[in-house]
Amino acid sequence: MNSKALLSIAITIALTISGCASNPTNLGRQEVNQLAEQRGRAVPSDSAQGLIDSLLDEPLGPETAVAVALANNPDLAASYALLGAGAADLHAAGRIRNPVLAVELLNPNRPDERNQWGFDLVGSLTDLLTLSARKRLATAEFAALRQDVGAAILATASAAERAYYEYVSAQQRAAVHQQLARAAKTSLELAERYYQAGNISPRQYALAQGATAEQILQSLEAQSAQAEARGVLADVLGLTIKGSWQTLKQLPEPSDAEHSLDKLTALAVLSRLDLAAAEARANTLADRLRRTARMSGLGQREFDIGLAFERETDGAKLIGPALEWEVPAFSRNQAALLRGRAELEAATIEYQKLSVAVENQVHLAHAKLASAKTKADIYRRHLIPARIAATDRAQEEENFMLIGSFELIRTKQDEYASYIGYLTAVRDYWLARSELRQAVGTRLPGTGTTKSRPVDLEALFRQPAPSSDNHNQHSTNPEATQHHNHTAAPRKGQ
Repeated sequence: MNSKALLSIAITIALTISGCASNPTNLGRQEVNQLAEQRGRAVPSDSAQGLIDSLLDEPLGPETAVAVALANNPDLAASYALLGAGAADLHAAGRIRNPVLAVELLNPNRPDERNQWGFDLVGSLTDLLTLSARKRLATAEFAALRQDVGAAILATASAAERAYYEYVSAQQRAAVHQQLARAAKTSLELAERYYQAGNISPRQYALAQGATAEQILQSLEAQSAQAEARGVLADVLGLTIKGSWQTLKQLPEPSDAEHSLDKLTALAVLSRLDLAAAEARANTLADRLRRTARMSGLGQREFDIGLAFERETDGAKLIGPALEWEVPAFSRNQAALLRGRAELEAATIEYQKLSVAVENQVHLAHAKLASAKTKADIYRRHLIPARIAATDRAQEEENFMLIGSFELIRTKQDEYASYIGYLTAVRDYWLARSELRQAVGTRLPGTGTTKSRPVDLEALFRQPAPSSDNHNQHSTNPEATQHHNHTAAPRKGQ
């Protein structure tokens, strides 16, 4: 078999192997979505706009808020776009570069001779020899990229969840502050009547004015925090602040589910996609470094093989194989080896750093969750009942003129402050729970087995108790409390 036949067979094999390489289905999006779904974050398959329109028909809950974010978040869409570049790299790794055709035309300096023609058709033999290794490395890199995008899905879902809890909590706290501001205004009206009647001093009246202004300022700050929280949630959802979309008005009460720290830490090692991607990249770089070391004796350039044809000036034709190879006389690709070792060392350190960070994140989020739940329980079972009892006793003492109305009002304000503290603790619980889920990298064990009741402000704010005597009337509504028994301005000296 002559050289031309051997070259023809080599080219045929190369084209056949190259043509067998296939592109990832749907640019790998399906595999990415499966990774997220396995971890409890199902990516909507419907069209974004149609899904959003259907979800926004009702007030958003935490699950529907996450669904809108996964369908509409612009940063997540940009992460998906990276799959296209990764698919292109994978496609290129499964192909051999096109052969290069070179043509030469040389004019002789004698009129009795013809022009000399030369043709060279050269392809990369290195591409053919390393095709399997390049496809293996590119496949591993694309798998790591899919894990990165999957981690971005989980991060977006957690961000939407946290922003949702922040916004709903901000709405609840703003509602309480509005009631306190209205109560403060009522208190100031009462103080003004007392002051006009000469029953309180200018100092006491000034204190009432200052307390009212402070409550109004706190209410304005709460409204501002609510608007800011809506803006953060709108950014994550990919919606506008001024849109008509709404959320539920109440956060759920803390769940009774308990989570073992050791089990959560072990689960995080198996579930965290960013950790898996970091490990895959370190393994890929190690594989690439071994390949570079094996090829270092070939020099920095690659083998090129091809077919050369020349027609001499006397009409003779020459044809045969051509080979190009850089002789590694001065360099054996040490720079690539050094770079590969440095990249591998950096990737290994990054993986080790992330491994420690994952464990620390789980521990910290677990501690936050336990602390927030304990705080919420203390507010619910101890502090709020104690504040209510204190208001009851203060009401009785005020009815028998043992204390003044302003002491009663301050006691009532302490009661309302305990409501705000409870709502903040509930918010912190759900934020910590979302943070723990993100730290673990998947749904928490036992999720969905129990349903939490919503925190009902109306249930916290007691209704007036019926009574036949004005002096025994009682209400936890601050306005009613401060109006009680003072429908007319008191007379001086009364």
